[in-house]
This record gives sequence, structure tokens and C-alpha cells, in this order.
Amino acid sequence: MAKLMRWLTVPAVALAGFFGVLQLLPSPDSPQALEEAETGVLSVVRVPYERRMVQAGPHRLHTLVIGDGSKPPLVMIHGHGGGLGVFAQNFDALSEAYTIYAVDLLGWGRSDRPRFTGRTAEEAQAWWVDSLEAWRAEVGLEQFTLLGHSMGGFVAASYALAHPEQVSHLILVDSGGLTRPVHPYNGIYFNLPPQRLVRVAGPLGPALVRWGRKEELSRGPYNDYSLTDYYYQISAAPASGEVAFRKLLGVREWAIPLLEPLADLTMPVTLIWGEGDTLISPQTARRAHELVPTSELVIIPGAGHSPHQETPHLFNLAVLDSQFRERERGD
Repeated sequence: MAKLMRWLTVPAVALAGFFGVLQLLPSPDSPQALEEAETGVLSVVRVPYERRMVQAGPHRLHTLVIGDGSKPPLVMIHGHGGGLGVFAQNFDALSEAYTIYAVDLLGWGRSDRPRFTGRTAEEAQAWWVDSLEAWRAEVGLEQFTLLGHSMGGFVAASYALAHPEQVSHLILVDSGGLTRPVHPYNGIYFNLPPQRLVRVAGPLGPALVRWGRKEELSRGPYNDYSLTDYYYQISAAPASGEVAFRKLLGVREWAIPLLEPLADLTMPVTLIWGEGDTLISPQTARRAHELVPTSELVIIPGAGHSPHQETPHLFNLAVLDSQFRERERGD
């Protein structure tokens, strides 16, 4: 036993020393580098846009605005580890029907990253919902279509439940947080989390992100590392949103499942899901569709967990079709 312990201790100490040395080396992350990476990701957007820092209570939320307000407003919320740039392939098409407000959630992207001091899942949920409501009041929106992907879907659904009078149409894209059970692999992965590994890797962080997201690189519209540089800068920035997220997601269960509360919503709800989503099964979307009387379900073939990036054309059509049907109901 003692020999085994010595055998395990040597590589463990060496590994710890290696990562300790990495922490002493300069890393290529900075707020300026994140802004430049975001600009690279947005290079595929052809319509004019404006980037704003909106004061939302005590914190600022970074926002991209497309349009002059003459079209119905669409608020778009990204998922875990992302930022508003993940919707770059959708802005041109969706701006034909909407005035777009894409938001970096508090603690993510280029928004403020305050230290999350809450201790409960309910505090984490309120942290995002309250900041989004403060953002809405500052921007001056009365009613809007609210779209959220993955973790952003949980935030969007939570906001719609807390402020139903503000949401005219809720669009959930491969949304997290609907059911309680979580596969242990996913629970462990997001509690580790990947952002911590990127920060520990120091100057090797960009290469680590490129390796982890090589599939996205192969199918995206970019000829360089714009997208993975963007993800790297988001991950390497000070921990904030990920800390709040760990209050919601345990190793085996989600703390505040929203599936049953969603059944009480009266506004139209559109569920858009990738047919091949292995992170959150389409079966979850089917259950939600059965429970929510005002819902419609769109399963996108050829897409996994991120149809807005994997099959942007089909995703854009699904969102635009849902807006057309909402308008028909209003007429």
C-alpha cells in the first residue's frame, strides 16, 4: 500500500507543479481581448448593430441592438459559457422581422462579473431574473418576445414566470432546468467546471478550448479561430456566472425544475429542439409540449444541443415562423 501511495504521489506532485508554473506565466486574456474576440465573431453579421453597456440596477449588462425599434422586440439570451456572440449567424435573418436585443447575462460575456454571494438555488435564479428585469426597465421595453438557449432558457422561463405581463411570446431552445434528474456525467462536467480548467491551464488555455470545440470550428462560418478565441476569453475571465450556476445544478439533479410551473403560462410558448441533442433530450421538449397548453414544438433535424449554430437556417425559419403564427393569433 505504501509503495502504491508513493507511486501515485510522484505524478500528482509533478502535475501540480506543472500547473503551478503555468499560473506564473502570462495568459492572453483581458477585457480588451474579449472585446476583440467578440468583434471577430460578429464579423459575419451584415446588418448594422450597436453595442451598449446598459445599467441594470447595480451592474451593467452588455447588449447588442439591431434595429431602430420599429419592429417587435426580440430579447435573446445565451447559454452556459457563452455570450451574445453565439447568435451571430442568426442576427441577419431575424432582424428582418424583429428589433433584436441580445444580452450577455450577468456574470458572463462582457457584462459585469460581480462575486456571487448567494447560498441557494433560489438566490441564483433571482440574481439573473432581477438583473434582467432591471435591464428591461432601463431599456424601456414594455412587452417583448423572449428567447433563451440552454441555461438561458432556464433564465428566460424563470423571467416569464416572474413577469408574465412583460413577455408576449416565450421561445425556449434546448432549454435546461425543466426537469429535475440530471445525468451524472453532465452534473460532474458543469460542477467542475470547464472554465476552471481553462483558467488553470494559463497560456495553454486557447489551445485547450480549440481542442474541446474542434467540431464547432469545422462546421462554423469562420476561417480562423474567432469563435474559439471568443469562448476562451469568456472562460478565462473572472468566475462569476458559473458560481451562481453551480447552485442550480447538482451532480444528479436540477434544484428548481420548471416543467410543471410552465403549464400555468398563458402566452404563446415555442419549444425549439435539436433532434440529436444528447445533453437535454428532445423527450423533455415533448413532455413540455404536452403540459403547456399554449405551446408548439419544433424539432430540428440534423441539430444537436445548439441548433442556432449547427443548423442556423432551419433555426431562423423556426423562429420567424413562430413570430408569424403569433401575429396570426393576435389578428
